[in-house]
Amino acid sequence: MKVKYTVAQLNSDDAWSELAQILGGGKRLPVVSSVIRHLRVINPKCYILEGRYIDRDYSADYLRFYAQTFRTHDRHCKRVHFFSNDVTEIFTKSDFMDRFPVIQESFRSSYLGFCVLRPLSNAPIGRTALTADVRGYSNMEPTVTCRAKITANLLGVDLEVKGTSFLQQDSRVGACAQVAIWTGARHMHERYNYDWLSVADITKLAAPTTSDEAVSLPAGSDFLTSERMIRAISEMGFQPLCFSENQDIGAAVLPYVESGIPVVRGGSLF
Repeated sequence: MKVKYTVAQLNSDDAWSELAQILGGGKRLPVVSSVIRHLRVINPKCYILEGRYIDRDYSADYLRFYAQTFRTHDRHCKRVHFFSNDVTEIFTKSDFMDRFPVIQESFRSSYLGFCVLRPLSNAPIGRTALTADVRGYSNMEPTVTCRAKITANLLGVDLEVKGTSFLQQDSRVGACAQVAIWTGARHMHERYNYDWLSVADITKLAAPTTSDEAVSLPAGSDFLTSERMIRAISEMGFQPLCFSENQDIGAAVLPYVESGIPVVRGGSLF
C-alpha cells in the first residue's frame, strides 16, 4: 500500500486554520477546537500528514459495525504527527538513505504526538496522543495525571510521546460512557500492559439485558447506566470502586488521582 505524506509548517494563523480544517474534515467541531487549544500550548512548529493509515481502534469499530451496514465505508484513516522543531527541510533531500539518519534524530528529539483522523464526518477525531509534559508552558488549565509512554512509527522511525490517549465519541459505536472507560482502559494497557480493548469491545461487554436499555443498535451505543459501566469494567478484569454523590468526592478520589490511576466521573447535564 502506497502511503502519501504531506509536510506543512505552523508559522501563521492561516496555517493553524488550515490544520483545523484538516482535523475537522472541513467542519467546525468543539472537539477540534479542544485539540487545537492543546496544540497551541505545546506549540508545534510543523506537522506531517500520513495518508491511508490503518488504525487498530477504527478497524475494530469497522469490523463490529461499519462493515455490517448497507453503506460502504472507507477502511483507512489518516494520521497527523506534530513536532517541536521544523523538520520540513529534511524532505528536500531526494535520496531517502541520505535523509534517514537525520529523520531519526530530528523526529525523536522533537516529537509531540499524533492525532488519527477517521473517515467519519460525524466523529473524525480518532485516537489522539499529545505530550502531557507542559512544564514551561502557560495557560494550561488541566493537569494530566494518567501518563504513559505511547509509541508510533513514522517512515520506519519508532517514536515515543508521554501522555494519555483519547478520542472523540462515535455515537454509532458507543456513548460517552464507553469512551471514558476506553480512556482509562487504554492507559492501563499502555502503562501496565493490561488487555487492549476497543470502544466496540467495551460496548459489547456492557450490552444491556433489559428492554428499557436495549433501545439502540449496537445495543448500549446511545447510553450506559452506571450498572452497565460497572459490569463492563468487571468484565474487563478490573474491580470497580464507586463513590456516591453523598460523599466528599474530591477527598475520596484524590489518592487515586495522585497515583495516576484512572477515575471516571459521572454527572447529569440537566
